Amino acid sequence: MSATQFTGLSALEIQMAFASLCVESAAKKANCTFREMYDRMKRIGLIQQYVKKLDPLHTQSREYVVDELLRTIERLEKQNEEVNV
Repeated sequence: MSATQFTGLSALEIQMAFASLCVESAAKKANCTFREMYDRMKRIGLIQQYVKKLDPLHTQSREYVVDELLRTIERLEKQNEEVNV
């Protein structure tokens, strides 16, 4: 049974809920606002990347996903800084 059949939600609705969960949970752990985290993730294109990885990530714990997300944000932000110098 697919997630769409199980929840009654469309694939887009499931992706949006996952993206929202990622942003909200990461913001809480990083002690910043939802908007600040969203802006950081959007600047480096991470929201789109995470939504595409929904299938493998949905089997992981929220803590694991958030920790990986924050590490990835830091790495990509550092890469962007180096490129822009």
